[in-house]
Amino acid sequence: MTRLAVPMSEYSVNREDTIGKLDSADDDKRLNRAEHETSQKLTIFYDGGCPICKKEIELYRKIDPQKSLVWEDITSLKEDRMPTGKSREQLLEIFHVEGSNGEWHTGVDAFGAIWSRLPVLRRFSFVFSIPVTRHIAIGFYRLFLAWQRMDRKRRKNTSGSW
Repeated sequence: MTRLAVPMSEYSVNREDTIGKLDSADDDKRLNRAEHETSQKLTIFYDGGCPICKKEIELYRKIDPQKSLVWEDITSLKEDRMPTGKSREQLLEIFHVEGSNGEWHTGVDAFGAIWSRLPVLRRFSFVFSIPVTRHIAIGFYRLFLAWQRMDRKRRKNTSGSW
């Protein structure tokens, strides 16, 4: 039986070169995917009468240097600007985000879509895909929605309109 002798130094160099090339190729793919995602605009439909929503939107606007997010206040949106197939009531019922390809994200998924576009939050957007944190986020979001519905009803009764 014949053994092949390969010097360890040669093996290490080749192995490191290969790993470096794989890592570099993977990085290029990740960068291309991130560039593609951020080059497509997202349209966020939000409740401009909601004080919490307004504060959150202000924060997102500040940390969106690429201006990749388009903001539409549902409460002041004219009927001709409403997205096809969506009513004002549907948009106010749960948070909606529309991608430039027409794909809709709602609720917790809408937050994940927004976070994935913002450089400051991008590395944290994965939390919405982890089952445990996703369920926790959904639970808190449902509590917020209950409060928001009561607040919206109060605002509507006070002003008589959106």
